[in-house]
Amino acid sequence: MKVLRSILELKESLEINRLTLQDIGFVPTMGALHDGHISLINCALKDNPLVIVSIFVNPEQFNDNQDFIRYPRPETDDLALLAGCLRDSDVVFIPDVNEIYPDRDNRIFDLGHLDRVMEGIHRPGHFNGVAKVVSILFTLVGKCNAYFGEKDFQQLAVIRKLVSDYHFAVQIIACPTIREQDGLAMSSRNRLLTAEYREKASAIPRALNWAQEMAGRLSCNDIKSGVWARIEEAGLIPEYVEIADENNFQPVYDSSRNITLRIFVAVKAGNVRLIDNMKLFL
Repeated sequence: MKVLRSILELKESLEINRLTLQDIGFVPTMGALHDGHISLINCALKDNPLVIVSIFVNPEQFNDNQDFIRYPRPETDDLALLAGCLRDSDVVFIPDVNEIYPDRDNRIFDLGHLDRVMEGIHRPGHFNGVAKVVSILFTLVGKCNAYFGEKDFQQLAVIRKLVSDYHFAVQIIACPTIREQDGLAMSSRNRLLTAEYREKASAIPRALNWAQEMAGRLSCNDIKSGVWARIEEAGLIPEYVEIADENNFQPVYDSSRNITLRIFVAVKAGNVRLIDNMKLFL
């Protein structure tokens, strides 16, 4: 694999590739890689002769500066992990902040209602920061197949809207959430959990699995209350529990077989914030 750190290097590498008209698979990450990221990369490797993995901790999407400071950055470990799965011709792009933001980026994106529900409410400015960096990366990489995990389901919708609104030549490929043995959704933030809170965090998937079992048997409000209680009982702090139409993210209060429901949660486990979601089958 080739490790590139400048936009100029990336452009030169892509120019060579475009002469051969190879499909490009793109997996944008913030590093601290885990098996969830590797599953995205493996999908990209299967579909594309050339794969680009970016590692960039984007300051614009952190509404809490302490969260940005704490975010893990194990670059040496990440590169070793990538060396085990990428091919010689594949690219790892690791720019610094000045490379991505040489000037102040004051753009404001119209994300519709997507930044006014759930994560949009609880992390103001977060999705606008995501839109900034993703738009820059998509412009640099150009036509590609881009791979994102369903764990960040609301972010996935934001990126799809960005592609549609700005006509990027990008095909978005959604990949299922990868989970630990106890069901906890894999996340770079999991490595920040203390042993105590890592054990407690397993209550999150248990509560969501219970919600799946109750779908169609209890009302949406009763399911949300039950999930909230189960998370609290585990010694965690729920930030929100919401059931929404997964196509438009509007909250749903009465279940209907005509829409596809998904339950979303955000939880504080000590000083670590975790999110998860699952589809509800009626």
